[in-house]
Amino acid sequence: MPQFITDAHMTEEIVERWVEVQRRAVAAAAQNRAQEAIDAVTNFLTNNLSPDFQAEVIAFRGSLHEESGELENARADFLESHGLSSAPSYSRYTVELALGAVCRELGATTESRRWYEQALKTALEGDSISGAAAILGLLTLVDDDRLTQEERSLCESVVTHSSEVLGIVEADLPNDLRRAATALIRFGGALPPSSQGK
Repeated sequence: MPQFITDAHMTEEIVERWVEVQRRAVAAAAQNRAQEAIDAVTNFLTNNLSPDFQAEVIAFRGSLHEESGELENARADFLESHGLSSAPSYSRYTVELALGAVCRELGATTESRRWYEQALKTALEGDSISGAAAILGLLTLVDDDRLTQEERSLCESVVTHSSEVLGIVEADLPNDLRRAATALIRFGGALPPSSQGK
């Protein structure tokens, strides 16, 4: 059985190497050398990393694919990363948001909708995740008045949960889901990938 480098036991050296790989990859991608960036991350994956650390690295590679317009490769990486995620976490939530955005860009609306719903569920299951970005992601696909009852219930639960996470009095938020999610993001949530335009 291989010895994995786990999150709790990562050596300073492997952390420094990962930071350096990310730095070089971002610099290469900024200079339109996407394949060089992707190759550097892929090479780093040859280390015996824990599944959670692998998930982080693969998600980063997925974002490089997405930035370079390789949406099918991005989706494949995000799916692989999600499969390695062991528990509800902010990392898993962001991968679900990325899957929702990439699937939307690929025209796979039903799959995109499922991923935003999953992100809502992860936000509710996680300890301190504001799921406002998942609400906005879902609302890029379907108008508020066309949400299913399950989707509406999830969104309303996420508004309640997110207001608790962010220390906001829920009664101070607008009743409209889009406006409530936007207000929550202003108070501390992150925007979903590629949703800023809507």
